Amino acid sequence: MWINAVSLTVLALLLAGPLSQALARALWPRRNPRTALLLWQAIGLAGGVALLFTGLSLAEMGLPQHSLHAFTSIPAHLSALNWIGWMGCIITLFIAGWLLGVTARTGRAFAHTLRRNRQILQLLGESIPWPSETAKSRRPLGRTLRSTLTQHQRTFSSKRAETVHILPFSIPSAYCIGGVRPKIVLTAAALAALNTEQLSAIVAHEQAHARYHHDLVIQPFVAWHRAFPFLNPSLEALTAVETLVELHADDSARKKVGLSALIAAIRSVQHLQSEPSTIALPSSNQEVTLRIQHLQDTTVPLNPFVQACILLTALVVALLPILVLLAH
Repeated sequence: MWINAVSLTVLALLLAGPLSQALARALWPRRNPRTALLLWQAIGLAGGVALLFTGLSLAEMGLPQHSLHAFTSIPAHLSALNWIGWMGCIITLFIAGWLLGVTARTGRAFAHTLRRNRQILQLLGESIPWPSETAKSRRPLGRTLRSTLTQHQRTFSSKRAETVHILPFSIPSAYCIGGVRPKIVLTAAALAALNTEQLSAIVAHEQAHARYHHDLVIQPFVAWHRAFPFLNPSLEALTAVETLVELHADDSARKKVGLSALIAAIRSVQHLQSEPSTIALPSSNQEVTLRIQHLQDTTVPLNPFVQACILLTALVVALLPILVLLAH
């Protein structure tokens, strides 16, 4: 019925517009970035599904029965569709092709970047197990770099060895190469410029990115922004999610290395620029300020009841397109 198509269109517009803007500008997500990221994922999923269901609802109007299971019978009853039904099919195919095309281009660009970074790492990098008494690598390291590694290796306190990859670059930097098997990368200059506590903090921060696959969390919103570059809320959503993954990684690192070491590490690298395809250290003074404010914030975190309510809200939001169909 028309009410389904209209309701789903309004829902998609609300999720992609004012609701995304409101969440992007809200302050409470910083109190619990992990929970806020789940809500963002639900909004993105519901928005895409609502767009697809809008066209299917129009196509369904050309069938004798109007129910949720009628969607699956559309291909078998194409000859029974009227002009509204055909318009719905065309709209559905257009939206699906558009979304799939943007997602494919985003995924291809992401895979290309990962492949390029891994090739650079394979050609120039050294794999160092942490903690270990000696640095065993495939190729000989320079004397200065090996001395720096030997100085830092005893400071890592993790129970099992973690592999950190070293690049012989003169610009201090640290980042995580994402994908199915993330890799943590440090440059030789970062090892030389940071003390052991700061280095531990940086590695803990990047380990959080690797553990939670933050690169994959961001990709749907990269695709969303590419699909709707003319909508300011899509950029606000992408920026908000990028900020939240940094805050989430900081929260995880703070539990491992402490507040003072992490803040000192962030301040030490505040002028660094990360690779645009990776989740790395701060890329602007504004982001540095925000991260330090978050770490120093004494506001009580969201209590478990509020977190549970937010998670329940995320579940409801993800199911909203189906609930709209069932309601009519």
